[in-house]
Amino acid sequence: MVSAGLVFAGDAQAATAPVGLGSAKPFSVLAGSTVTNTGPTTLFGDLGLDPGTSITGAPHALGSTHINDGVALSAKNSLVVSYDDAAGRPATTLASKELGGKTFTPGVYNAASSLLLSAGTVTLNAEGNPNAVFIFQIGSTLTTGSGTKVNLINGAQPCNVFWKIGSSATRGTNSTFAGTVMALTTITAKTGTTLDGRLLARNSESRHQHDHHVLLRRGNHRFGNYHNRRHTQHRRDSGHDDHRDERDTGRLQEHDRHQAASCREGQGPRQGQSTRQGQGPRQATPDHGA
Repeated sequence: MVSAGLVFAGDAQAATAPVGLGSAKPFSVLAGSTVTNTGPTTLFGDLGLDPGTSITGAPHALGSTHINDGVALSAKNSLVVSYDDAAGRPATTLASKELGGKTFTPGVYNAASSLLLSAGTVTLNAEGNPNAVFIFQIGSTLTTGSGTKVNLINGAQPCNVFWKIGSSATRGTNSTFAGTVMALTTITAKTGTTLDGRLLARNSESRHQHDHHVLLRRGNHRFGNYHNRRHTQHRRDSGHDDHRDERDTGRLQEHDRHQAASCREGQGPRQGQSTRQGQGPRQATPDHGA
């Protein structure tokens, strides 16, 4: 007997391949027209914008920032390919647009119009497979309510969760979310939200409200090594804030500990290391649109 709250994608989708992100993979936030931030926001990966050039209230990116340059352009081109890939997968049609209280097994799921996590938790159950992939195809909007949560269990990894959104995504105040969000237009992350993944908007704007953090699990790249190069470069810059750099170092060391236990795309966690969900830094989510 199957519980009413459990959704199966079916055996045909048991071996779903992850969505390749190409050059967009290192980015925590990637947008098309503008990035707007209204308070203290921390990004643990790169920040990118193309073809736009307007970043208002720039979030604190511990990775690199690319504005209308070759790196950003390459990432946006990769995002288009990734978005189309996610949109084109054969999928199981969802009977309800409400995600709250449901548990999903690995596979591809389709909502013709909108999806809503109005309250409570949606659970993604990898059934002991750290390489299990979850793809959600959403025809129009994805909206999560205040205090809601995406819960990953039994080996589910945020780097193997993908949300393809036909228009805009809005994440509610103090909500917790996981996975790569690929929206056609805008992504809005409200105050106090936490994201373990990426916010990638193709055509419009990315807006971040205060107290927002995006924890990015960057495949095989270790942030400690990355930061050593960045640390040296920043010390050569005039007016560098050494105290801020020390704070960054602490944050990146903490991120390294999470990274060691996080999934490396397509490889699962390293042997002997556990995946610790929900222990990354708190992330206040901005309004995002690319």
